[in-house]
Amino acid sequence: MSGEIELSWLSDRGRLPGLVDRVLRRFGTLVGWARSSTRGLLRPLSARVVRVVGDRPRARMGLLATTRSEPLPTPPAPHGGVRMRGARGAPRFSTVRVGPEFSPRDYPAIFAALQAPDGSKLLDLVPARLLCADLFEDLAAAWTVGRETVPRLGILVSFERWVMLRDAALTQLQPLAARGIRCDVHYAEQAAAGYLAAWFAHGQVVHNVPAAIATLAAHWYPAPSWALVIDTLCRLARAHTSAAELPALVTQLAALALSCGDAVRAATLAREALFYLPETPSVTRCQALRELGTALICQGQTVAGQAILDQAFTMAAQAKAPDIGASALCHSGLCALNHGDYADAERRFGGAIALLSTGHLRRHLLALAHHSLAVALLHQGHPDAEAHARTALALRPDPDSHLAEQDRMLLAELREPRGERQSDGAETERRGDTAAPERSVAIGAPIPLRVSEADV
Repeated sequence: MSGEIELSWLSDRGRLPGLVDRVLRRFGTLVGWARSSTRGLLRPLSARVVRVVGDRPRARMGLLATTRSEPLPTPPAPHGGVRMRGARGAPRFSTVRVGPEFSPRDYPAIFAALQAPDGSKLLDLVPARLLCADLFEDLAAAWTVGRETVPRLGILVSFERWVMLRDAALTQLQPLAARGIRCDVHYAEQAAAGYLAAWFAHGQVVHNVPAAIATLAAHWYPAPSWALVIDTLCRLARAHTSAAELPALVTQLAALALSCGDAVRAATLAREALFYLPETPSVTRCQALRELGTALICQGQTVAGQAILDQAFTMAAQAKAPDIGASALCHSGLCALNHGDYADAERRFGGAIALLSTGHLRRHLLALAHHSLAVALLHQGHPDAEAHARTALALRPDPDSHLAEQDRMLLAELREPRGERQSDGAETERRGDTAAPERSVAIGAPIPLRVSEADV
């Protein structure tokens, strides 16, 4: 019996490899089915998790807006990439844009378009010159649809309006939130960079601080709320930008504060930027030193301010930034001019012209340097003053601007006979009037020099 069993086993040994192969194939088929079934079970679960996490409101959101009353150009996109969570494809939402003359008589048509049954809506108020205080309250009163018709409603305004209106608008839109509709207010630079898609898809708010600062630097006419706008930008910059970007943004905010006449705030922001920056020469450090020096001069600390401006000029040469060096020379030259040191002012403005003539032309800054040099030469009786005044006028992009008008006033003064100019000065002294003649206002006072970002 045992012999038969042994023989049977030995005979089956020849079929063993085929048997093992069949078992392995069947096991592999079973494993593949289990994997595909697991993926099918987990995919809906992961999608539900993404939707729940995406719709959760962020704990920290900015408090920005603008009171700008005219359409803004397309702002530049921010530096660096921003990762956005989103569904496949772009979210579905339509834009309802108002015109420049938007007024309460347009409310019925606009409110009806916002409640059309074609998904989420964006109300673009950027073109409107004026906005009535009751706009959002009237919108809430006229709203009749629920979230199944309009899941999300976004409001788009300029940055200054965003600062001033966002909180009040969200409060007045609470009746829509009670219907389950998600509402938020956004600023133009977020839309220009395509960041609103993330909010319409899953509620993610992505800020565009560099573009907002650049827009204000180029096109801002400060309203009485300017301090709140700058403070809000500071908070956003610290909270929503990288450590590498922050010093440059804070420096630009210092320049904005100077343009609004707040030298104390400008000096504080410039010192903050210098605190972040290493001691090695860099373009951003030169700019921060320039803003700090100018702010100190505006506070009456002339010696300290001039020293820091000289430091900015020296570092600009090391950083190969001739435009910044030239603007630092213009700042310090204006200070010398306003304190009656015409020879020093001539030297500084001449140095600025030499720097700007060797590199890319910066028309506004170069025109300023030529105009101010003409004033310094006028006070010294130099015959080249008229040539520099003509050059300044030729460099103005808008011949009808107030700066071009100052150039023409200076040329008219230079073309007067020298005896008449001296008699005017003597008459002024005889009257005891120490103020400068009105036509010499083009010289400027020791106030912040506003140089556009395109020129520095």
